[in-house]
Amino acid sequence: AQDVETLLASTLPSGETVEAFVTDQTAVIGEKISVRRFTVYQSEGFVETYIHMGGTMGVMLDFTGEPTEKAKAVAHDVALHVAFAKPQYMTEAEVSAETLEKEKNILMQEVLNEGKPANIAEKIVMGKIKKFYEENCLMDQKFVKDDKITIAQLLAQAGAGVTVKQFCFYVRGEGLEKKNEDLSEEVAKQVEAMKK
Repeated sequence: AQDVETLLASTLPSGETVEAFVTDQTAVIGEKISVRRFTVYQSEGFVETYIHMGGTMGVMLDFTGEPTEKAKAVAHDVALHVAFAKPQYMTEAEVSAETLEKEKNILMQEVLNEGKPANIAEKIVMGKIKKFYEENCLMDQKFVKDDKITIAQLLAQAGAGVTVKQFCFYVRGEGLEKKNEDLSEEVAKQVEAMKK
């Protein structure tokens, strides 16, 4: 499936469509369920998944290499790490020039507002950009279970050829806009409606 409509129309091994299955589960669970987005990996290695806190967040990673016991254990730890650290990028190379420039401008303004001289500010900003990479790039992040190693170093322990090819994480309800009206506006609208 390339889009949600195609996914919902596809058939499960039971013969039931995904849409019918979701509708049935909505009736069983008593909560509205809708499929808004999905990711499919056709892996040449192996895939590791992790569902956190009763389904509030899901992580999926596509690994290259052989799925040995050690590789699968490391893959599981990386999946846990992604759920905790929520990296935005795999490596520094994925950070767009535009994003990097915006970040540098924000950091430069912060440093100058602290009263640092302009000639020193540039060096401070470069140090902060390094921290930005460490916080946002999976391979540069400190492993959540052992902050003495990075995820790249953890993967090296998994064995030859085991790397993360791609990853995604979804948070339930993320991106849904909640209606948020000002109470005074709401009362004013009701009063106005009563006048008519």
